[in-house]
Amino acid sequence: MNLFRGDAHKIYCHLKNNSTNIAISKYLKEMKEVRDFYQSIESELLKLIFYRLIKEKNGSGMIPVDVSSMPFLFLIFSNNLQKLLFAQGEQVLVDFYRDLHRGHHL
Repeated sequence: MNLFRGDAHKIYCHLKNNSTNIAISKYLKEMKEVRDFYQSIESELLKLIFYRLIKEKNGSGMIPVDVSSMPFLFLIFSNNLQKLLFAQGEQVLVDFYRDLHRGHHL
């Protein structure tokens, strides 16, 4: 399943399929530009960039994807949620709000 593969695999497939034009490949030209850019930066700034990349990789400092995707999941499963929540009438929601106001947490 190539859908779940990363950029490195996509570049590999592109270069493999166009092996006669590897030297003029846009992917390699872009990588050379990236390499030249980072080589022109002082090492202290490179450390700060590296720490920022680590922070982004770990997801710290941003809303995690699982939390931000919850509204979409509710939308996708809205019919099933309605059946579940309202199977016993509105009593489930009434109990939830009553417990919430009493200080009981889920």
